[in-house]
Amino acid sequence: MFSKRIRILKIVLFTFFTIIFVLIDKIPVSILSITLILLDIFNWIRYGSINVALRHMKKNNLEKTKKYLNETIKIDWLSRTYKGYYYFIKAYVETSEEDLVEAVNCYEKALDYGLRTENDEGIVYFQLALLAGVAGKSETSRDFLVKAKKLKIKSQLLEKIQRVEGILEKQKDSKTNLMIDYLNKGV
Repeated sequence: MFSKRIRILKIVLFTFFTIIFVLIDKIPVSILSITLILLDIFNWIRYGSINVALRHMKKNNLEKTKKYLNETIKIDWLSRTYKGYYYFIKAYVETSEEDLVEAVNCYEKALDYGLRTENDEGIVYFQLALLAGVAGKSETSRDFLVKAKKLKIKSQLLEKIQRVEGILEKQKDSKTNLMIDYLNKGV
């Protein structure tokens, strides 16, 4: 929801106002202010800066995505779904940095923890299919595409899946890895 800088600013401001309210003897308002501080800290621990990182990931801004993903205090403290999105975003970062083995591990963890929408799960299966295709594992790639198509996904993703299925069909007759050519041209 918010970046680390904004969260710290909010906590400092609420602390300042709490002190003011205590000094002017407005105890009920100061208790409310303390409650808001604790709630903000709790939200920071449970949700981190995952939403901000996800927003930058969708804009293909790798540097800001990494920055906000790294603001997560402790992964184990995140809620289950947010752990899923943490690994979803981390897989994107690892793929961008060409650490494909780690990307696959992160995508699998994202599926284990769960994501909010079936379309997001479909994206994970699609990415796993691409990575399997690049590794030359056409059958595994097809299996991931089938899993993605069974979900309620957006038409845009379905079109990409169909293109990759076509490439996998052509791959049977080719000695070169067509999936790498497809990725180099841009998905």
